[in-house]
Amino acid sequence: MYAAPPVTIDRLPAAERHRFGSFLGAYFEGDGPLQPLLRFALVIAGEKPATVVQAEWNCTGSPFSTEREFIRLFERLGCTTRRISALHGWIVGHARGRFDLLPTTWNVARNAGWHRRLGVVFGYPACDIRRFLDDREWIGPRARVKAGTFTPAEVAHTAFLCHRFDDSVDGYRRAIACGRRLRERYQQLAQSWKLPVLAAIADRQYEIAEAVYSGERAGFRGEVVAVDE
Repeated sequence: MYAAPPVTIDRLPAAERHRFGSFLGAYFEGDGPLQPLLRFALVIAGEKPATVVQAEWNCTGSPFSTEREFIRLFERLGCTTRRISALHGWIVGHARGRFDLLPTTWNVARNAGWHRRLGVVFGYPACDIRRFLDDREWIGPRARVKAGTFTPAEVAHTAFLCHRFDDSVDGYRRAIACGRRLRERYQQLAQSWKLPVLAAIADRQYEIAEAVYSGERAGFRGEVVAVDE
């Protein structure tokens, strides 16, 4: 069972915490995807065992001068880091996580076992890992809104989940409830860490998701959107 790490951002020196907050603010002002920031906030909080960090550490206004300097922040929090060149980023997690399940190479056929192990590393629910491996076409939030099953405001909460969840009606209800809890948790962490920008990031992620699923916006930040010719 995954256990929370012994060190959290609360124990960082104030200057380091401010530096991390400055990075969040600089990235927030750019146009990169917001979900990666939220994912590694959960890793830092000890509520997610690992995640892929592909954030633009050198975005305009970033207080980090090198990528290594950025990754050292996680190491000071007791995190384990592994460079994955194939992903153009790092996998960051805690020593109590399951880094032993990571593939030794990424240049292999990605079969069911490969995806299952990676799902365990990132802490995805076993039932959702099985759902991901199902060949059946997944019903996305846009389709659920189009069918009138849920409103854009409801399914926007699923934008806080970073894995493919059960796409049944009941599965969507559970995902929406989970998304609401995550959004509230980001608000709590922002207050606890004295990083109001984290709450702003969560609010913006929800606002964008609602606009996307209502058709007012083409896609999420950093998302490549197909355009009909």
